[in-house]
Amino acid sequence: MSPTPQDWEQLRRALKGELLLDLESRHRYASDESIYSIVPQAVAVVAGEADIAAVLLFAAAKGVGVTLRAGGTSLAGQAVGPGIVVEMSGNFERILAFDPEMRRVRAEPGVVLASLNRALWVHGQQFGPDPSSFESCRVGGMVGNNASGVHHRIWGAVIDNIVSLRLMLSNGEIVETSPVVLGSAELAARASGDTLEARIYREVPALIDGYRATMRKNWPRVEKCSSGYRLDKALEAGVFDLGKLLCGSEGTLAVVLEATLRTVERPRAKGLLVLYFETLEDAAKGVVEALASGASAIEMIDERVVEAVRARSPQDAARFKEGTRAALFVEYFGGDAAEVEARMAAGWKRLREESRLAVDDQATTDPGTMEELWRIRRGVEPLLSDMAGARVPVGFVEDTAVPVERLAEHVRGLYEIFDRYGLRAAAYGHASTGHLHVRPFLDLRDPRDRALMEKVAAEVFDQTRRLGGTMSGEHGDGLLRTEFLQSFYGETYEAMVAIKQLFDPMGILNPGKKVAPEIGQMTKHLRALT
Repeated sequence: MSPTPQDWEQLRRALKGELLLDLESRHRYASDESIYSIVPQAVAVVAGEADIAAVLLFAAAKGVGVTLRAGGTSLAGQAVGPGIVVEMSGNFERILAFDPEMRRVRAEPGVVLASLNRALWVHGQQFGPDPSSFESCRVGGMVGNNASGVHHRIWGAVIDNIVSLRLMLSNGEIVETSPVVLGSAELAARASGDTLEARIYREVPALIDGYRATMRKNWPRVEKCSSGYRLDKALEAGVFDLGKLLCGSEGTLAVVLEATLRTVERPRAKGLLVLYFETLEDAAKGVVEALASGASAIEMIDERVVEAVRARSPQDAARFKEGTRAALFVEYFGGDAAEVEARMAAGWKRLREESRLAVDDQATTDPGTMEELWRIRRGVEPLLSDMAGARVPVGFVEDTAVPVERLAEHVRGLYEIFDRYGLRAAAYGHASTGHLHVRPFLDLRDPRDRALMEKVAAEVFDQTRRLGGTMSGEHGDGLLRTEFLQSFYGETYEAMVAIKQLFDPMGILNPGKKVAPEIGQMTKHLRALT
């Protein structure tokens, strides 16, 4: 039963922040950057930790879901929900501490990544994960989504750069995470008592360990993964790290109050080699060759993306060679310009002279030119999202990642699926990690295309699983992929359900994400239909 007006008034009085109940405010929080829209019952603009605790207590008492929202940049519907949306930006935007010697920074969940990096650049450092939404994504959302980006190959995702988290559990308990060795006195101390934290430390390590055999059968053989709960990283080499379990959990297990993150040294010199190909499959084959030359990052775009750039920005498109059907942006880091140029020359030799996969190229070490080229690549997702027409590029199988040596096979299989259903598609992505963003063209107002959406997704995810990949390299599951997790992970999914039940027995934290989805959830709540 929904809360009464009197219930909402009681919650309003309990908060120092605002409780927004008017329809206009609720509509502002109905969508994120995904294809979904759900108007919440209320929006809580929380002013501090006490407000968050009050919202959780109310939600548990009234049976209302709580969806945490930071920057609202989620691409799979993680930041929308029918209950209470909790606005975590505005009052949680402080950088609390920075130790340049230890390379550690502590920040609140509302800190924007670009702002964080501007503060770190003064000291020659930055946060490694670098999603293209860096101007608007925030620390809390990055943890919740296990964000990554262009430089995952050298700097990893958030899960690889977490030192500790300060969390609020679903019952209001506040805990601080840190890695603990199995069998240690520290683990025994944390596991003692009748708190929820103690239960987590008593039960989760044994739970994960009990599923090791099934994990070996069907766990993705890729490092870059934001699908499901990261059981593999939470319990690794005899160490249990609760903070890593929270990375990629999409606000379904706890509320992130603060995050202590590792920082990295900014590269001293950079170069960019752009290579052009006659087919996307040739470009995918070229990734392995480029990696062998010491590339720090490799990004890919296909012919549809080039066509879109030509249509929307002829000045940018003029940089592409005529007849381009695919391109790789191959970046090199080094201690100085000479080292970078030597690596670029090695890459050129492998791709042009030896394998002859690439048919043309351009190279630069000029910072301005490199930024202009990278701006084109960073602009692909918003460019495709803004395309008009009946059938437009739709992100629903847009985040698969496979072992890089199988990327060409994956590309070939994807287009065989699309061709079978008569679909065009645009592809781009982080090729250095076998991670591809592919957007088939659909009309979500057409019932036939919505049915196609489910069929195509099932086939794409089945192929991805067979190749040892993941459904999501960095965008997460949300409303988009949660319904496929059980078939993808098999028996191991039971462990994820058990963990969710332990952390959130009332089921109030971002319900329907990661576990317990609605039937046919992928094609419900579509923004194009509201």
